[in-house]
This record gives sequence, C-alpha cells and structure tokens, in this order.
Amino acid sequence: SVVDIYDNSTGLWTTANLSQARGNLSATAVGTKVFFAGGSLGFPTVIYYSVVDIYDNTSTGINESNKNESITIYPNPTTGNNQLTIDNGHDLFGMQIENVAIYDLTGREVYSENHQTPTANPEIIIDVSKFPAGVYSVQIQTADFMVTKKLVIEK
Repeated sequence: SVVDIYDNSTGLWTTANLSQARGNLSATAVGTKVFFAGGSLGFPTVIYYSVVDIYDNTSTGINESNKNESITIYPNPTTGNNQLTIDNGHDLFGMQIENVAIYDLTGREVYSENHQTPTANPEIIIDVSKFPAGVYSVQIQTADFMVTKKLVIEK
C-alpha cells in the first residue's frame, strides 16, 4: 500500500499510502497530481481493482476518488436477508449503472447482469438468497468508471 513518489522540481522522494494495497497498478502525473489507478492482488486467485488514488503535491496526501464512495451496497454483511441493494447515490445523480458482476473468492463469476438504472431511482436490488455464505467481489460498471466492492454473505 506504500508508494514512492519522486518530485522532479525539488529532486526529493516522498512516500504515500494508497487506499488499498495492490500491485501491478498504473500511475501518471499531471501538474501537481499523481494518479495511481487499477492494479491487482493475489495469487493464484487474482482480484482486480478499479480504484483511483490521487496524490496531490500541494495538499500532501492520497485521496481515493469519491466515485468509489458514492456507490454503496447494503446490507453488508447480509445476514439472512435475501436482497442486496446497490445504490449509486445522490452524488452521481444522472449516472446510470450499466453492469453488475459478482465474483466468488476463486474469481468465478456467480452473477452478471446488464442494468440501466433510471436516474430517478438509482438502486438495483439483487436476490442473493441462493449464494453460499462467503466473501464476494462486486464489480459495478458505469459509462465512466468501474467500482469494486467487497460483499460478505452470512447464513
């Protein structure tokens, strides 16, 4: 989760912590900002991330893109509830969720469906009653970005 950042203008190195530990990520710098995007973690089961962390040299810190926080899933963990709600929230009003995929810990896709959430009701409800207890990765795709959330199902 730690990255080293070199500042060409000062010739100094700094370190920063990413929001999630991951390898094989990409980075680019624009002005005073460095963008750390994507990445993966795990072997032999690989989990891919769509998180973007932004390091701003003027504010000295890493800030995860607020898009990841704007989409919420609940209840999490699910405990006897047969439904999972995905809500793209008021921050993304007008942003439609296009696809939702759920993967188990082995990386096997256990659910996938194309959605077109209406802008007036930005929620998707998924029946998870037949999913076994465990930890899952929920990938939510919009036209502009993809968010990965962790889901725990308890029986």
